[in-house]
Amino acid sequence: MSVSHWQETAGGQASITHEVVVVGAGLIGSYIANLLVDSGKDVAIVEKQHPASGASGRNAGMVLLGLRDSYNEAIENLGHKSALEIWRMTDTNVRRMRELSKKHQVQYEEIGTYYFGGTPESDADLKQSVTLLERDGFKTLFYDQDPLDRGFGVASYQPDDFATHPAELTQSIADTSGASLYTNDELFAIENQGIGLKVRTRCHVIYCEKVILALNGYAGLVDPFFLPYVSPARGQILLTEPAPRFLDVMCMNYRQTYYRQLPDGRFLVGGGRWQHAKQEHTWADEVTDNVQQYISNFIQRYYPEAADVGISRQWAGIHGMTRDGLPILGKLPHNPSVYFCLGFTGHGNSMGLVAGERAVDMMINGVGPGILGIERLE
Repeated sequence: MSVSHWQETAGGQASITHEVVVVGAGLIGSYIANLLVDSGKDVAIVEKQHPASGASGRNAGMVLLGLRDSYNEAIENLGHKSALEIWRMTDTNVRRMRELSKKHQVQYEEIGTYYFGGTPESDADLKQSVTLLERDGFKTLFYDQDPLDRGFGVASYQPDDFATHPAELTQSIADTSGASLYTNDELFAIENQGIGLKVRTRCHVIYCEKVILALNGYAGLVDPFFLPYVSPARGQILLTEPAPRFLDVMCMNYRQTYYRQLPDGRFLVGGGRWQHAKQEHTWADEVTDNVQQYISNFIQRYYPEAADVGISRQWAGIHGMTRDGLPILGKLPHNPSVYFCLGFTGHGNSMGLVAGERAVDMMINGVGPGILGIERLE
């Protein structure tokens, strides 16, 4: 991220002081600010645009148990103990998100999620994952044929997943955090002053003790340290005009598409990134014809009742992807007063709050972030 000399000096910069500066007013940054204020800190949130302007306001609003890999894959990759810890964290996070949605009186729907296979390998993986999840005490079901009769094959079902209005929730958390919120105020430098930090933004010079970066996929634009660890990846969504009600559950089609029908009948479908992975490795949040056509073709094939109602909106958002699909927490080695909590690989709604709690515990009490620490990737 960069600010020109002219932008910085156009209106004059105010010099202010806070104990902690949170950079990024997405879901995680806003929640972290809330926790820090509750702990007695004087907190500022600095945001380039406005709350939920990034991925927190551009996702599908799906709050799900688990992460990118299936439970079976996670156990194979991480070991059973670590996979179980991660899934328990997401289970806690789903409950936190539900509580906050109720507290802030935002739109939310109590609907579960179907996960569909489609190949012999994915079908076997789903079945094994359900067996393992049930053994470890998580609520899930397995269907040996498509419960929606759409031609998808086997399916699993997670009944405690739900959907929320992600931008409305993020905005409300930011507004009620008790932190000073500086919007339309792009960060361009964090300078170590020996005793304390100087944070330079378009409109302010902020003197503080600590900074925490909650920038997710944009972290590499602030400090090149993050480039080997967090990669930007664009996710695209198509939203149709209202259609007659045909779907009362959220769905995930094994790394291809994810979708839900909104209460007003509009059909929301995201996905298609893996077919154009190199193209979608970008910080540009614009839609492209080829991915949008992939989504349109999916709707035409599997949900034709929504194919001809027209398109209401198309948009994109930037994920922060890590190699193992888990977020990274830690401190900058070259500036240890700067903390970070980012890299949610498209699952900020599933992991963001509990990760934020660990980040605050790390900052205030010196407690290590455990399995979420960046050291695991080094």
